[in-house]
Amino acid sequence: MLNETLIDWQNALVAAIVDDESSSVHALVSQPERVAVYQNNARHGLVGVLKLNYEHCAQVLGDVYFDSLAMRFVRACFPNENSLNCYDERFVDFIEQQASLEEGLSELPYLVDLARLDFAMTRCGHASSDDPTALARFSNAPPEQQMNAVVKVGSGVCVLTSAWPLADIVRLNRGEIDEVSLDDTTSLRSYCVAQIDGQIAVNEMTPSQAELLVAAQQGAPLATLIEAFEEGVPFLLDALQQGVLVIEAT
Repeated sequence: MLNETLIDWQNALVAAIVDDESSSVHALVSQPERVAVYQNNARHGLVGVLKLNYEHCAQVLGDVYFDSLAMRFVRACFPNENSLNCYDERFVDFIEQQASLEEGLSELPYLVDLARLDFAMTRCGHASSDDPTALARFSNAPPEQQMNAVVKVGSGVCVLTSAWPLADIVRLNRGEIDEVSLDDTTSLRSYCVAQIDGQIAVNEMTPSQAELLVAAQQGAPLATLIEAFEEGVPFLLDALQQGVLVIEAT
């Protein structure tokens, strides 16, 4: 009975933290402001997580604006996952919705794509590792076996398209360059987000390179990829060395 009472109380506390209007607030304590302490701590903690996971959006918007936007999202979309490592992809859609309503966001037309990039980088950083011995086994296999090896995109690797120079925006926020031109948005650019040498890299690709990665997403024999993308062989070999592409089976 005691355990059931404790579980009921814990569930009521969670409901009260999530929802200001929850009847659980009044059921828990006679002074709702006590629950507000837990609400405040939880919500500000989640805003901090969003600031980490959407690092470049936070830099572009500034702390005050980003915190306000993130707090509204937290109130509307409390997490339901066991881990906050990838909290929360829904924030991209929230930014897109708010951009049509707020002048400050509509003046940053690249922000939604930058948010997608931020989440891709976050997901990449928390992806599981691929088999580190697969490439060595592949290198020691006979040539015929190598050509039949199945190649796939590495864990956490993401291909994004955008009309905006996202890689340069990231470099600008990292202090690697001094300015970015936003004038040329006439064609889509393709980007590869991958963890290379322990760092999350954002590299712009040629259309052919992007097509090769997309073709490898479901896994494809090495011979098939070489035949279909002959001009992309140097990129393919570099991608294998960097872990952007991995050997699934030899």
